[in-house]
Amino acid sequence: MQNLKNFLSLLLFFLCGCASFHAPYNWLTMPEKVAEDPYGGWIEVTECIPPEAAKTEIKRGELIAIDKDTLYLSDDALRAIPLSNLRSARLVKYYSNEGAVGALAFLGSLSTVSNGFYLIFTFPVWLAGGNIAAISRSFDPVIDYPGEKLSEFIPYARFPQGMPAGIDRNLLKPKNHFRPVVAEKSTD
Repeated sequence: MQNLKNFLSLLLFFLCGCASFHAPYNWLTMPEKVAEDPYGGWIEVTECIPPEAAKTEIKRGELIAIDKDTLYLSDDALRAIPLSNLRSARLVKYYSNEGAVGALAFLGSLSTVSNGFYLIFTFPVWLAGGNIAAISRSFDPVIDYPGEKLSEFIPYARFPQGMPAGIDRNLLKPKNHFRPVVAEKSTD
């Protein structure tokens, strides 16, 4: 029983290492579709509120543009955040699908039943290796500031060239991420 508790504790430890973000369901696109998606990546920004640098606000939404002194994001409205107030930011470029990697690792670990006695060695190796791969995969689409420069975020903005001059900012529509997925009907 103690071995099972130790194993479950170790498994929980590995699973806690996955990247976390709060993008709405179906917001993020698959990696192969990023170049075709006209919308920006999902960004979470921590903004210092002047004059108290200790007070912060977290804002989440689509990355619209980054200009020389302002980051623009859209949640229910367009938000302009002065870069001088930016404490941190996390951009998620696409859906990493780390769950599929974890599921394949779990299925691989079940295959170790055929190893007989050596299962006590191969099963933990499959689980550890698979969890490490899933954790690594979960961080693939993530860019963190101040760890990376803000210039790394720009290609994943809706307007990578910066906010277009003269654009009516009230006309910017958010990605319709709440639309239901409807199955196509076959006409047999």
